[in-house]
Amino acid sequence: MSISSTHSLDKSMAKYYTDYRFGDVFVSLTRAPNYLADRIRELPGVARVETRVVRSVILDIPQMAEPASCRLVSLSDHPDTMLNGLALLRGRVPNSTGRVEVIASEQFADAHGFQPGDQLDVIMAGRREQLHIVGVAMSPEFVYVTQPGLLLTDNRRYGIMWMPRRQLEAAFNMEGAFNDVVITLRPNASSKDIMFHVDRLTASFGGTGAYDRSEQPSHHRVADEMQQAGSMAFVTPTMFLAVATFLFNLVLSRIVRQQQEQIATLRAFGFRPGEIGAYYLKLVIILVAGGSLLGCAAALPLSWWITGRYVRFFRFPIVIYEFASKEAVFASLIALLAALGGSFSAIRRAQRLPPAVAMRPAAPLADRSSIVECLGLSSFLSPMTSMIVRRLETNKRVTAFSVLGMAMGLSVLVLGYFFQDTIDYVTEVQFERTQRHDVMLTFYE
Repeated sequence: MSISSTHSLDKSMAKYYTDYRFGDVFVSLTRAPNYLADRIRELPGVARVETRVVRSVILDIPQMAEPASCRLVSLSDHPDTMLNGLALLRGRVPNSTGRVEVIASEQFADAHGFQPGDQLDVIMAGRREQLHIVGVAMSPEFVYVTQPGLLLTDNRRYGIMWMPRRQLEAAFNMEGAFNDVVITLRPNASSKDIMFHVDRLTASFGGTGAYDRSEQPSHHRVADEMQQAGSMAFVTPTMFLAVATFLFNLVLSRIVRQQQEQIATLRAFGFRPGEIGAYYLKLVIILVAGGSLLGCAAALPLSWWITGRYVRFFRFPIVIYEFASKEAVFASLIALLAALGGSFSAIRRAQRLPPAVAMRPAAPLADRSSIVECLGLSSFLSPMTSMIVRRLETNKRVTAFSVLGMAMGLSVLVLGYFFQDTIDYVTEVQFERTQRHDVMLTFYE
């Protein structure tokens, strides 16, 4: 279930990145002349270089009491081929002449109900301008959008918009210059070497340090979430299998004890021990096969549901669903091995049971003094408690398996409350200990 949703997100993300030319190396700087891009293109291993103008502005939205902020990203003259391309969902591409037209990100547009044709006011470089939304799109650069400095996404207070580069340059006096670079690499090129040379070239222009795709905020968040989902896909089933192993041992042992006379009769009629063991082995296989089929049938809609929950936060133009069939077969084999491991002792006991012994009632367990009685502490215990302690010590193997099964069951219960406790702890640390302020004021150059 978790692996299927992870595979679906991974394939959807890979296709998204490829189709819309997601960059490999990124760098932001204060201001650099356009000729610097030519020097970056000359670096060995660089395939393409896209320079941009990126600015943060304040939006005046009538429905909100406090102003929202927005990141304006320049749109090249050829948006169909630019790096970090746009998947246009509604509307059209802006014109670079006349009124100021923009494309809004899907997350921001959906949060406010914006549609092509809507207008909103913005403060750009100290001047109030009116933006005309002509389209809604998404970009591989912003699969997951968070405002700088914040932990979680807030699509009502922060969004992304794309504006024609000429208009954005004129608004912020950036003609003939740029402050953001996106780079794609050739096959087998070293991103570390490229970043080193890019840092050297952009250092004198206020470069903040180049970083590769693994450190890009949106990709890092998505990759981290998929890694966590993959880890949980291993940890949680392991706990359930441990509990199932204990239950198989417990249930099959009781079945063998209840059918002891029937086993003795079959042995007396000439059935071999292997045939007796094969009967119980088939019983285990049938139970595991039925459980595996039901699990796979339930995993299909559940993995769809989990993938849908992810897509609410991680936006992709196309979601490719893939059921992890190989992992399902492997998990079924692991479940079978766990069931056989838990049933081994009970099946072996049924095979070794002599007919004459099996026809007699089970002999009582040897009674002996417990450690508590040997230490002279029995006077502090009631007769019932002393009997319980003696019983636990006499059946050490059963006691050990019972304690182990209860421990695994408790771990599953704790795991269910783990996420809520983690979120509560992170919230307390973030907002009660770290960010103790009530208002944050940010100044833009």
